[in-house]
Amino acid sequence: MKFGNGEDFNPRNGRWNFNNKPTKIEKWAVANFSARCDVRGLVRDIIRIGNMKGIMIDPPFDVFEENPQFRRAPPMVRVEKMFEDIQSKLPGAPQFLLCLLPDRKNCDIYG
Repeated sequence: MKFGNGEDFNPRNGRWNFNNKPTKIEKWAVANFSARCDVRGLVRDIIRIGNMKGIMIDPPFDVFEENPQFRRAPPMVRVEKMFEDIQSKLPGAPQFLLCLLPDRKNCDIYG
């Protein structure tokens, strides 16, 4: 992972700490595979908390909701369809893509 001035950063145990590492995230989006998530509230909180930690976060380009017709498809198909949708609408690669997964840990989309 790279951030800020292109500095390398390695998450540990699936977590990372950006305290005292100011940066700006301008181009980002959300891929929502979870029908139960309050995405707008989550985005608002991410922006607010990021700003408190010195990470200036613009609003996301868009929140991409999974097409309900693919929810019972194999995981690879679900992810591919979501990324096809994202690529067709985003004006270039995002700096950050937040993927929201279902809250069921036994869901097959969890790789």
